[in-house]
This record gives sequence, C-alpha cells and structure tokens, in this order.
Amino acid sequence: IVTSAQTISGPISINADSGNLTATSVTTSGGGNVALKTTTSGDILLGDVQATGQTISVNAAGSIQDLQDDKVADVTANTINLTAASGIGGSSSGGSTTDTVQAVEINSANQSLDGGTGTVVVTQLGAGSGALSLSGANVSYSQSGNIAVGSITATGTATLTSTSGAITDFGNDSTVDITAGTSITLNAVTGIGGTAANASIDTNAPTVNATNATSAGVY
Repeated sequence: IVTSAQTISGPISINADSGNLTATSVTTSGGGNVALKTTTSGDILLGDVQATGQTISVNAAGSIQDLQDDKVADVTANTINLTAASGIGGSSSGGSTTDTVQAVEINSANQSLDGGTGTVVVTQLGAGSGALSLSGANVSYSQSGNIAVGSITATGTATLTSTSGAITDFGNDSTVDITAGTSITLNAVTGIGGTAANASIDTNAPTVNATNATSAGVY
C-alpha cells in the first residue's frame, strides 16, 4: 500500500510483484511522469494519482479499480494510459457506494484504455479531447463533453455516452471506428458523426443503437 508518494521534481515509478498495489495518493508536481505496475499477478487500486500536464501509465497483471468507489477523479494527467489483463473498473473495492457502477474516473486530454479480457467502465471528468482508444470485453465510456472516437474494440458490447456533447470521428477517415462482437450503443446530445467527408461513425457489429437527444443528427 502506497499511502503517499510525492516528488517536487522528477518521475515516480512503483512496481509490485505478485500482489495488489494500492495507490492512495501519488503526485508529481514538478513535471514528472507516473508509472504504476503489477507483475505476475495483482490488481491496482487507484485513490488519487496526479501528474498534471504529464503522463500516467498504469499496467496491471490483474485489474485496475477505483479505491474509493466514488465519483472523484482517480487519475489526473495530460495523457493517461491504463492497461489491465482483466478489466478496468466495474468491481467494488469496498469503498463508498456513491458510484454504483464502480467506474474508474479519469481527468485527461488524451486516453488509452485497454482492459484485456475484462470489462471496462470508465468516466472521463476532463476534456478528453484526444482520440479515444478503448478495448476490452464489454466496454463502457462516458463524459460530459464531446467524445472523439479513435479506435474502440469490444468482444461483447461497446457503449459510449456523451451527456452534453457529441460523438465524433477523430480522424474523419473511412476506417472502422468501433467494432463489437454483440452490440454498439451510442448516446449523445448534440450529434453522432457528421456530414463532412468521412465524418460518420464507422461501425462493425450485429446491432447498433444510436440515440441523439437534441440538435444535429446521426451519421
């Protein structure tokens, strides 16, 4: 258990072998990156991990979970890379019950989320303006602003929810943006895809459900 780790200048790298890693408070305030890792086995439980303007990389041999089960950012950085063998979020860590879906909350501009063979449940509390890279078994991602889709792959279901913005194709290209083995569900308020060349959301799944609440359309 890492109760508190902080640097004024420089990176932080913490590795646990054959056991869980609990990161209660980890902060770099002088421009350093943060790397958290479990090898052989072990989950990573995220409390408050910050590297403002920098990169946080979390790599778990097991799963990555929210230590507190709350709705406060667990990870804050310019770029966040979460990689887990057996899922990100979706399981209770025994903390509060304010977050009933047990999402991992992130605050970033750029994000890459790989849940391996497990479920992914992530809520973006920041701008999330970079291309979203997301993969896992059943994946669920939500944020208040626009979601820029890069590459999303799910062996089961893929669900994207923008509570006040749009879902867009980051690259405006003709390659498949979202692939799911069972179904794709898209929920937005100000549009899904667009009318410009290659601006539509390209999908590959047996079933696609798209709902846009107010302005713009679904493409």
